[in-house]
Amino acid sequence: AEIDNRDVVVRMIGTLTPRQQAAILLTGAFDYSSEDAAEILGISAGTVRMLTSRARAVIRRREENGG
Repeated sequence: AEIDNRDVVVRMIGTLTPRQQAAILLTGAFDYSSEDAAEILGISAGTVRMLTSRARAVIRRREENGG
């Protein structure tokens, strides 16, 4: 079951834009702050927060619609 869930998460992340993927992975999986992720990506912390928020919304919608 855990492997199945991981596979679903990987597939959902794979549907995001590259910038959304980077933002959500840096802040979620690797636990960077928005400021640190912004420095890594060369964008503002506000943009990281916006990308992360939009990525979560996309994932949530897809999850609600059955993946």
